[in-house]
Amino acid sequence: MGGCPAGLTIDETPILTGVLRAAVGLVRALLGILLWLVRLVLAPRSTFDGVREWVLDTAPIAPGRSLASMRAAEAAERAAMATADVERIRKAEAEARAAIEARAASELEALRAEREQAERAAAQEVARVRQEAEARLQAMAEANAAEQAEHANRIADLSRELATVRAELDRARAQAARMERAEAMVQQLRTDLSTAQETYSLLERYAGARAIARTRYEGLRLAGDPRYGDPAYLSELARDWAPSLHRSESTVRRYLADHLADPHAAAGGED
Repeated sequence: MGGCPAGLTIDETPILTGVLRAAVGLVRALLGILLWLVRLVLAPRSTFDGVREWVLDTAPIAPGRSLASMRAAEAAERAAMATADVERIRKAEAEARAAIEARAASELEALRAEREQAERAAAQEVARVRQEAEARLQAMAEANAAEQAEHANRIADLSRELATVRAELDRARAQAARMERAEAMVQQLRTDLSTAQETYSLLERYAGARAIARTRYEGLRLAGDPRYGDPAYLSELARDWAPSLHRSESTVRRYLADHLADPHAAAGGED
């Protein structure tokens, strides 16, 4: 212990280190006292209040007990109570969270069930609506087909009726043409008859009974009388014409028979 060990610096000597530490501590204490005295000069009241509180905090109230230790014990008790409260709050929070999660899971499961039920109901409604729509479309298609068939039948009936009307119209036109021709023929016959009547009047005025009988008989031909050319009607014609000719029935019948036997023979004199 008498000298420094060989190879060691002075900083590594324990005695010198202790002395240096003590010197640094003393310097710090002196600086602290100096600063305290300066603060005491600058702010004596607050400095004395600080010293008073320091003394009250550090001076023992009873053996092993001081105000600082009591405050520390109270702080530790409050910290323990706060820790217990925190743990209780955490436990309550965990229980509440678990309850909330369970309720949320239950509600989520209920919502899922409701959604699945709603989806099934919606699917059933869609299927029902689609089935009704298909049935309506089928009914409309059948009605449309029936209506088209009815229209086609109606068009065919109208076509047949139109063809019938056209045929009747053609027949009516042909009949009208025939009637026009017949009217023309009738008009011609009327003209011929008028001419014959005029001739007959002249003959009645200037000719004899035989010529008048022949002219009347030819008038039957022009009029299309079926009695013309039939000997069976000679007696009937003689009976009708005898009074106007002022001849007997047998004489008029003989005139007609002679004319029927030779139509181109010239009329002879009066008998």
